[in-house]
Amino acid sequence: MRNEMKIVFINQDKLLIMEIAPKEEVNPFLNGIFLNLTLNNATNEQPIKVTYEAKKRVIDFLERKYSKVKIVNRLIKFFRDLPVHNYIFIYLYYEQFIELYDTLKESLPYYNNGETDETIALKMKEYMDGKNTVQKCLDSDPYEIQMIVPDKKVIRGEKDKKKRRCIYCGGDINDGKTKYKETAHAIPEALGNNKFIQNEECDACNDFFAGNAEEDLCNFLIWKRLQYGLKGKNGYPAFQFTNGRYARFFDYKNEVYESDWGHFESLKAFVKEKKVIGPVVISEEMPESSENIEICYVKDYVPQHIYKTLVKCVIGLIGNESLAPFVKTIKWLRYGENYIDLPKVMLIKYKRLILEPELYIFKRKALHDYRIPYCYGELRVLDTIFIFIIPFTENDKYNFVTENECRLFMKILSIKYGKHIIEDFSSVIPRKLENQFAICKQII
Repeated sequence: MRNEMKIVFINQDKLLIMEIAPKEEVNPFLNGIFLNLTLNNATNEQPIKVTYEAKKRVIDFLERKYSKVKIVNRLIKFFRDLPVHNYIFIYLYYEQFIELYDTLKESLPYYNNGETDETIALKMKEYMDGKNTVQKCLDSDPYEIQMIVPDKKVIRGEKDKKKRRCIYCGGDINDGKTKYKETAHAIPEALGNNKFIQNEECDACNDFFAGNAEEDLCNFLIWKRLQYGLKGKNGYPAFQFTNGRYARFFDYKNEVYESDWGHFESLKAFVKEKKVIGPVVISEEMPESSENIEICYVKDYVPQHIYKTLVKCVIGLIGNESLAPFVKTIKWLRYGENYIDLPKVMLIKYKRLILEPELYIFKRKALHDYRIPYCYGELRVLDTIFIFIIPFTENDKYNFVTENECRLFMKILSIKYGKHIIEDFSSVIPRKLENQFAICKQII
């Protein structure tokens, strides 16, 4: 029998769920918070309006009584960050009521704006009607969705290294060769991922994919990474091109001007004086008066490696217990090197900029409806959405390569996503990327 309970604290920006153990501590913990919040209130009804004095009392109470409980620091921050005179809800948390908590969260901006009870009731009815419409669409969708978004860390696979078996090569630590010293990121770290981990990807496979697949997707997105200043594990990446050309994103407000900038040392004054926020391409041979760099060539990329990286994101995060239908897919990921016709990939320009990647995995609800693919993925990174079929599954009868095989699926996607372009990433022949950046007054 579990000896802890959860409490949910809700403001208009977040749901903070705290686990309190033992259960006997829940009542004194909650009573202390409620007492300090509502000390001078005429009513104890929720939501509770948090005054400056109430906020201070709650923080003092938590620091005085629970300073040794690390998890309480999150709650202290919750109250410290809460604007004065904003409203909050506090309830015991039950998983079956998660939709209710979401609805309460949606109501808080109206309370904070001073709307009347009648207006709030009307607004929330509109919200619920819209939510019901969305739910009907989801219910009619032939796919169920699994969302992997960076609001929390996601770790797949066995925690105990001694019990791990690599999902790609099958190696385990007892064979004397397989090692698990590295952290395997299920989505490339260079694309902003530091939260999605696959425990059962051995070091050898991790190194293989890093150099034979993932690097190609990162190169394919190099200009967008520069344009939007997407940081890797070591900060802003610097790129070397042909003929002594180099590129890097700069944000003048956060640069350390006292450090050695290496190839970019001569740009210090330029970045600072021009207040540069954007990518800059320079050449060691470029005259100081030059305003533009012409064509710069970066590393080649192999189209099929891009497809492999997209598929690997799904395989790494769908859940190890769900990998049975993907045996052939995994074999192709790890050992397939030859040209093969693959399903087309849909690319969509996204209005929202995403600096931490998001992955959505779609699995067919009707197992035997072979007219559409069993599984497809949607990777969102920066301003691009990649939509791609997971190939070679045991639950498909077709390869979804020909126009006839894809007609129904493409119709579903077109209705769902609207304007898009189609790319073929089947080729194993390297391709080059090229672009041009202004480095003077107009920083892209």
